[in-house]
Amino acid sequence: MGTTTNPSALTREQQAALNNLRGVLGRQLRPASKTDPTLLAELILQNASLMRENGLASELLDYLQRVREKVDAENPLYARLSIETAVTLDAIDGRQQEAGEFFQTTLAWYQAHPIPLVEGQARIAYGRFLIHRSQLQEAMVQYQQALESLKDYPAETAIAQSEMGRVLVGQGKFGEAVSRFEKAYGLSSGDDKSTLRLLNDFAAALIELGEMERTEKLLTEGIETATQQGLWLVRANLRRQMAYIYHLRAEKSSDAVSAQPYLDEAERLLRQVVAEMLPLQNTLDLAVVYHDLGRIETQQHRFTEAEAHLRLSLELFQRLGNLRNEAVVEITLGTLVVLKNGDIVAGNEHLHRSLHLADKVGDGFTLRQAAETLTRLHQLQANRAKTQPREIRIRVIDQLSFSRAKLAEFGLPEAAQVMASMMTELEAL
Repeated sequence: MGTTTNPSALTREQQAALNNLRGVLGRQLRPASKTDPTLLAELILQNASLMRENGLASELLDYLQRVREKVDAENPLYARLSIETAVTLDAIDGRQQEAGEFFQTTLAWYQAHPIPLVEGQARIAYGRFLIHRSQLQEAMVQYQQALESLKDYPAETAIAQSEMGRVLVGQGKFGEAVSRFEKAYGLSSGDDKSTLRLLNDFAAALIELGEMERTEKLLTEGIETATQQGLWLVRANLRRQMAYIYHLRAEKSSDAVSAQPYLDEAERLLRQVVAEMLPLQNTLDLAVVYHDLGRIETQQHRFTEAEAHLRLSLELFQRLGNLRNEAVVEITLGTLVVLKNGDIVAGNEHLHRSLHLADKVGDGFTLRQAAETLTRLHQLQANRAKTQPREIRIRVIDQLSFSRAKLAEFGLPEAAQVMASMMTELEAL
């Protein structure tokens, strides 16, 4: 990924900076150039995030590879370039394994050549890579080690604290996550780029705790600041969280008529976010938005559109190896196939896959959500079976037995007991 830019999304200053950078590097990275490679390396490192966020990851990778060839491998600058190379590879489809190898090799170099600040920054970057792979516990280990390296650097400590908050959100530990985010806020300024980036996950945690007004205020301020600073991907993600607030308001509405304006606003925001993200070619964030949009469309019974968006989201998460979010999409697909086709068996299959994936990554929150949805589908299935022939009831009992065993295996005894009770009712008929 990352071959084209989106000029209309850039400020004039950013476009000028990119044009200047590309011109300078095009000239000075030629084999015959006498320019000090350390100056070119610093120039690339300073502009790497801007390039990645505007769809230029592949071009950036080329610059990084060419300048690394000019820097001695024992120079600390070489290690910094290697970490930036790993982050950039992670943004390009099909290059994630190479990214992991770069991270591990460079972190091993830092163990032999301790440089606290840059090692801490490298571990934060590797932690993000692990989160994208749904390796939450491994990511937390990296952030703990980063905190030890960064104890004398408040700004970087704030980033590590916010990343730990992201892990806790992924584990469904929202109260602990908010505590981490608040520590990060206390260490960073309100308009700092890193502060804006943590807002997305901070908002997710606050929403789950029911703090809607606080969340909406933070998001509104964040969107305004991101617009002023030209942080388009950050702004798009904040708008996605704002859409989720409208979605939740729709769910809490007393009837369909009062819910509709909230659903309309949520969909409008999500379609705006898709349009903003497509030129940036950020696969992970785009996959999340496709899921959110599919969920809204499912709720409005626009099943064909919903399934298209949900399956696209699932495909992208599978390509990235993001098991946690894949588990979330399976829950939504399970609901969709029942609403669309009345196919409870197919819905249960999606829920079983979600349980397996959530358990594999240690995501207790998604595991419980999958169990609750599976229970509702089985209750619907069991109620239908009560008036059907005995052979159908036997098939349903077998399916309930299978789900009961799985729920018990995944440490969900209460849900397993509900399955057992439904089996007993059907067996008595």
